[in-house]
Amino acid sequence: MTPIDRAVNDLILRLYRGSTEVTFSRFQNWSLDLLGGLVRFDAAWWGKANSEPSKILSVHLMHADPSILDDYRKVDAVDFFRDAMLAKPGTTINVYDLISRKDFERSAIYTRYGRKHRIEAAVGTILVEPVSSMVDFLTLWRFDARWPFSETDRVVVERLTPHLIEANRISRLV
Repeated sequence: MTPIDRAVNDLILRLYRGSTEVTFSRFQNWSLDLLGGLVRFDAAWWGKANSEPSKILSVHLMHADPSILDDYRKVDAVDFFRDAMLAKPGTTINVYDLISRKDFERSAIYTRYGRKHRIEAAVGTILVEPVSSMVDFLTLWRFDARWPFSETDRVVVERLTPHLIEANRISRLV
């Protein structure tokens, strides 16, 4: 077992223990802090949405300005990143696996939204609840374009996102 595998397994165990020990109001920040120990990021949004029609129902922001939500509503029709996540639920998508940095800087989502909120690199995952078709999502971003997410970062986020979401659900129920 590699050191990263050990760290991921340890974090999963801490998440499930924390789901019954950390108050629900603190759980998402607490668990994102844990994740940040393995995959550095500057900001995150974690939430729940309807898939059809697409509508954000709840969002937890970490180190992001609350205006990001209203601003997103103005560009959601051109969000190719979200569309890629919806096309591959359970797979963590790195924005730079979809588009080059140069093309990203010229995209409508960046010029009308990303630049304002300092979204210079992003990875994100959507999970679909099988019965309700509701979606849970987690997106992490970095404020420095010189610091893109690596493939290791992407894989770690992909392995941990289902556990983050399930542990959060347990915390809410407790």
